[in-house]
Amino acid sequence: MPVSMTITVPYDERLFKRTTQFLLRPQLNRLYVLGAVLVALGVAMLTLTTIDKVVGVVCVVLGPLLVFRIGRVTAAQALEAQWSATRAAFNLVIDDQWVSIAYPLAQMRCHWETVARVVEKPDVWYLMFTKSQAVPLPKNLMTPEQQAEFAALAAARTSVVPLRRASAQRA
Repeated sequence: MPVSMTITVPYDERLFKRTTQFLLRPQLNRLYVLGAVLVALGVAMLTLTTIDKVVGVVCVVLGPLLVFRIGRVTAAQALEAQWSATRAAFNLVIDDQWVSIAYPLAQMRCHWETVARVVEKPDVWYLMFTKSQAVPLPKNLMTPEQQAEFAALAAARTSVVPLRRASAQRA
């Protein structure tokens, strides 16, 4: 039986920021580790040596900035750089062959084969086109029947990264 569903996804800055952070998480994880290393290095330099206290202080200051601020700053910059045509609600039309995204001023229609994978999170699915391009599909906009239908269609058409309970608590 052919599957066809249309879902209107309202524009939501919080969802956009969460999507941006989800996409940047692999790169941000490296920066978080670098920030922790900088703090440890700075503390070691301040306590163990008397040679260069300035470098130690710089490491201790930059480390927490990398750990606690870089994700928010990056998401805010992405929001500022967002194309104005996509700052609106969009219709997501999904059927057996096509995924269509229609904004008031722009639209995209592509075969399911262009969706590399679908990532499931507790409250949203991400249709991943590339590592840095995803379309969020909030689960609260769908009935349980639509969710089951979408999950089955996504599993048949792409590789689905299932929701893991351990990662569900972090997301």
